[in-house]
Amino acid sequence: MGWLKSTFELLPTHSSSLVLMTLWALWKDRNSRLWEGTGTSPACLVALAQSWLSDFHHINNVSRIPQANHVLPPRWTAPLEGFSKINVDGFWRADDRIGGFGVVIRNEFGAVLATGAWKRDNLGCSDQTHVVALLAGMKLAADLGITHANFESGSKKTVLAVRKASSFDSPLGVLFADCGALLSHFHSATVAHVPKTCNRVASRLSHFAVSVSQDCLWLLEPPDLLQDLLFEECIPGF
Repeated sequence: MGWLKSTFELLPTHSSSLVLMTLWALWKDRNSRLWEGTGTSPACLVALAQSWLSDFHHINNVSRIPQANHVLPPRWTAPLEGFSKINVDGFWRADDRIGGFGVVIRNEFGAVLATGAWKRDNLGCSDQTHVVALLAGMKLAADLGITHANFESGSKKTVLAVRKASSFDSPLGVLFADCGALLSHFHSATVAHVPKTCNRVASRLSHFAVSVSQDCLWLLEPPDLLQDLLFEECIPGF
C-alpha cells in the first residue's frame, strides 16, 4: 500500500478523496461481478464515484450547521394519482463549455418510466444548461404520451423565467418561450423549483452525461448508477 500513500501525499485533498471513492466504486463493482454476475461500465463507475463524493461533502457541510429540531432535509415525493413527475437538472463545465442534462420520469407509485442523459457542446452559461434540461424533460414526457405532468427543476431562475412571459425578451427568451409552448400541449402541467435533496437522481444523470460520448435513454429499467438513490428514495426517513 506504499504506492497509495505516496500518491495521496502528492494529490490535493479533493483529488485524493475522489480516488478513495473510485476505489470504493471499483470494489463494489468487483463484488457485483463476482457474486451477482452483473457489472457497471467504467463511465458509470466514474459518475458514481463523483456523485458519492458530492453527496459526502453536502451531508457533512449540512451536519456542521446547528439545527435545533434536527429537521430532516426535504426529499423526493411521488406525484398525485394520475400524474407523472419529471425531474430535470443541468450541469455546466465552464472550462470547455459542455453541458450535461439529466431527466427522470416516475409515476404516482414511484416507478421509473424513463431516464435520460444528454450532452451538448458550446453552451454559454449554466442558466442555458438548466433551461435546455427542462426542455429535454418536456419533450421526453410528450413523446411518451404523458398528459398530466409535474416538472421539477433544480434551477429557481429557470422556473421563474418560464412562468413569466416577460422573460421571453431575455437572451434565453426563445428557450423560455419553447418551454411555455410545450407546456400548453399537456392537459395539466406544473413547473416547480426543488432543492438538491429532492433532485438527486436528475443531478447524478446530468453529471454522468458529460462523461460519456453519446446520448443515453433508458425506458422502464433505469441504469445501475441510479440504483442506490432510487432505493433510498423508496424508504421513508432514509
